[in-house]
Amino acid sequence: RQLAPDRATFCARVHALCRGGQGAGAGALLEDMQAAGYSLDIQLVTSLCLCHARQEDWQGLVKAQALMHTHGLKPDQPYYVGLITELTKGNHWNHVEELVLRLKESNLEIDSNSFSLLLNALGAERMTNW
Repeated sequence: RQLAPDRATFCARVHALCRGGQGAGAGALLEDMQAAGYSLDIQLVTSLCLCHARQEDWQGLVKAQALMHTHGLKPDQPYYVGLITELTKGNHWNHVEELVLRLKESNLEIDSNSFSLLLNALGAERMTNW
């Protein structure tokens, strides 16, 4: 019987697959990771969500977002900023508006670097009522 990789190895592989646009492979690896008894964290799920958003794989994105609820993970600033930025690149404004609302409702602190990213992604007119 083959030994499962350690958590750090799993995480590195998931992030590498996500960076390479391999959302399906990364999702399968997350399942293997859970089967090996490791917990998921918001960074792993964010990486998968961003990968699916870049690929415009909406079914994959919905599945990845569902992992957050399943594992009781709270979306954080990198999740919102990353996803909003990716979705604006594809002009998916309906999704963007919803995420911006959720980000506002979350009361997360937004650092100046992230605010700049949002400003660049959304444009000044969308940021005026922030």
